[in-house]
Amino acid sequence: MLPSSLEEMVRYHHEPLNGTNVVQECCITNVADIIIKAMELGSIGDTFVPPIEPKLWEQLSLNPKDLDVFFDRVDTQFNDFIDFSL
Repeated sequence: MLPSSLEEMVRYHHEPLNGTNVVQECCITNVADIIIKAMELGSIGDTFVPPIEPKLWEQLSLNPKDLDVFFDRVDTQFNDFIDFSL
């Protein structure tokens, strides 16, 4: 059984502002999910990449310009992982 905080993050990662105890973590998980889909690093076949909701930008104190940094970091870390695992 997962701790309740992790259970809530999984349950609400598509509706992060509905999480009650770990809203910040749900928002982070939602944005991470969107970034991974946009970079085509993980998918269950659904090619639609939803926009990041304006309220999430506020909740996380981020702006769209931050995405460039996130994409670069994810790309670097993903490639490092692939290199390590080979």
